[in-house]
Amino acid sequence: MSCCDFLGYLAASMAGVTFCCRTMVMLRCYAIVSNILFIAYATMMGLIPILALHVALLPINIIYLASEFRKSAR
Repeated sequence: MSCCDFLGYLAASMAGVTFCCRTMVMLRCYAIVSNILFIAYATMMGLIPILALHVALLPINIIYLASEFRKSAR
C-alpha cells in the first residue's frame, strides 16, 4: 500500500467516524480532519472533483464548528 492509498483510506475512515459522533462538536472536528486529509489525498493523486468538494466543505465545517462554540459559550 502506497502512502497515497493510506492517506485515502485514513480520510475515508475519518469520514466514516463522523457517522458515529453523538455531538455536533465532535462531528465537525472529525469532518474537518477528514476534509484536510481528503484535500491532501486529492492533491497528491490529482483528483480535482474530490479536491474541489473538500476545499468547499472545509470552511463550511469550520464556520459551523465556530457557531457551536459560540452557542456553548453563552
